[in-house]
Amino acid sequence: MLRYLILGLLRDGSPRHGYALMKEYRKASGVQISVGNFYRELQRLRSAGWVRGAENPAGADPRRTPYRITDAGRTGLEA
Repeated sequence: MLRYLILGLLRDGSPRHGYALMKEYRKASGVQISVGNFYRELQRLRSAGWVRGAENPAGADPRRTPYRITDAGRTGLEA
């Protein structure tokens, strides 16, 4: 289920890094999720081709990878 929540957060098309997504999830749901579980699911989504890394904006912390939903991710979310 976490995978669909992450995809739903990325649905608007704007890329966000994992920590920003986690904060957005916590704010919307009021639920604290473990960092490990969240990033593990992001990696699974990336391996499945449902999200991909996006280019970091100029001046952004290079350690933070922004993620963007793919067309396959949109299809999976809609299904």
